[in-house]
Amino acid sequence: MRMLRTREDANPAAPDVGEAAQVDVAVIGAGLSGLVCALRLQQAGLDSVAVFEAKDRVGGRTLNQPIAGRHGAGRHIVEGGGQWVGPGQDRVLALADELGVETYPSWDQGQDVMVLQGRRRTYHACMPFPFVRPALDFMQAALRLQFAAWGVDRDRPWTAGAARRLDSTTLQDWLNQHVRTDSARTMFDIASGLALGGDPRDLSLLGVLQHIRSAGGLHKLLSIRGGAQERRLAGGAQSLSLKLAARLGTRVYLDSPVDSLRWTPHGALVHAGGRAWSARCVVVAMSPVDRACIRFEPGLPPAQAQLGRRMQMFKGIKVHAVYARPFWRDLGLSGQALGDEGPAPATFDNSPPGGTVGVLTAFVAGKTSYKAVAPTQAQLDDPALRREGVLDCLVRYFGEEARTPIDYIEQDWRSESHIAGCIPTMPPGVLTELGPQLTETTGPIVWAGTESSHVWNGYMDGAVRSGERAAELAAGICRAAATSSQPL
Repeated sequence: MRMLRTREDANPAAPDVGEAAQVDVAVIGAGLSGLVCALRLQQAGLDSVAVFEAKDRVGGRTLNQPIAGRHGAGRHIVEGGGQWVGPGQDRVLALADELGVETYPSWDQGQDVMVLQGRRRTYHACMPFPFVRPALDFMQAALRLQFAAWGVDRDRPWTAGAARRLDSTTLQDWLNQHVRTDSARTMFDIASGLALGGDPRDLSLLGVLQHIRSAGGLHKLLSIRGGAQERRLAGGAQSLSLKLAARLGTRVYLDSPVDSLRWTPHGALVHAGGRAWSARCVVVAMSPVDRACIRFEPGLPPAQAQLGRRMQMFKGIKVHAVYARPFWRDLGLSGQALGDEGPAPATFDNSPPGGTVGVLTAFVAGKTSYKAVAPTQAQLDDPALRREGVLDCLVRYFGEEARTPIDYIEQDWRSESHIAGCIPTMPPGVLTELGPQLTETTGPIVWAGTESSHVWNGYMDGAVRSGERAAELAAGICRAAATSSQPL
């Protein structure tokens, strides 16, 4: 098996245009989308493909992190990024099957915990929330959102009759109008951060409706059983990218950031990792926000450039508290909890199969807010204070035993190099003005990444779909170029 190449393997002196290496397709980004694109091109007979990754690893927004100590060393990992798969995510599940990565059910046995206004209640997930008035308020508003989402064209949401009005409205504006209780608003704040793209104040209502539509419903986005969090991937979600990279071998170049991309209608010259590469087609498998690190020559068309400046990424922190065993199961609890105060308003049981160690996973917003479920600025600045705040939340949900984990692992996406954040955020005005730019090609440049998928955008399934779509487009460009006498 050929090994991945790193920057040290390449010639450190960038050659001139005449010395540029020739490939059919250059893929920028070795996340799930870029690697899937490269493999599909290889399978289609286009073996002359190079994948450039700025980081020293593949996987993008998926990341396996080892559990330390005798309970985890060499045996167990937690996942610092995307990790769940579920019904309707056909392409990522098919990829897992193709690569020999098994799935297993997420743990959801036992009662869930909810803490609102200082009162703690337990309940079964199949039953209504234990606080009747906010529960009814939440469910009524959720149904309104769902019905509105069915009225949006999944593939072309900017064509909806009321598209401009919806796109100029934030989710927070809508919640203020349709949700009556503070507790229900808090539940929407939590749901928005977990599944809709961040703070409701930052989200276009049209973008939220399209996101719901792309997943087949709000219930699917928020649920474990029957939803997006139903199953997990054996060996962690990053194992998909690791196996893809292994199949591609030395076509993948790590530590090779792309500095510039000089393009014409007939091809492109890519400078990456100290070398120059001439390609008939370039697939940029990055979020629009992350493209800012590349110098395009000539500059991108105004609408495409605006997309990169105006779209945003939600910067969150994923936290794992590891225990010698999943003690909450002994108490009849599922490990799922919701709370209206503190930096960790939602938790999941993320323990490995068999419960050999216990893992509670929480999500911390990457910015402060006037809302009680946001971290304080001090907690954002000081990891020790943040840990204390997270563990205080876990104690409220699961008891004092939660205060003393044997390991505590964070993935802070605010500080990750070459990646602007962990969840795509669609601000007001972007879809109606720039939505088509998510997928339209620019000369020989094809855009990929989960943000460009009309189905399950923001999820691993969306990344796989966008990579496969990009491979088809790139193959078409290469076939057309092969019949032309135009130079690269």
